[in-house]
Amino acid sequence: MREVVLVTAEWCGACKGIAEWFTDSVIPDVTFIVRDISEVDYFVINTVPVFLFYENGNIIDTHNGTIYKHNLIKRIHDLWPEKCPV
Repeated sequence: MREVVLVTAEWCGACKGIAEWFTDSVIPDVTFIVRDISEVDYFVINTVPVFLFYENGNIIDTHNGTIYKHNLIKRIHDLWPEKCPV
């Protein structure tokens, strides 16, 4: 199972902007999830937004800060090229 989790905060304006397009992202076999920082107690979060990339329940990569949609898709392609052709 492959997941990309966007960790946000209610007070974060950039997070809200990203969440709008993030939740509409569709890549086969990749689940996109938005979590508030208050819900994430299993990982130290120092900044928001942060993206957590999971494969089979394990964090395999992270990205701190904002990211454009096309850069996120490239990052996913780099991690899972068979799921996201460029």
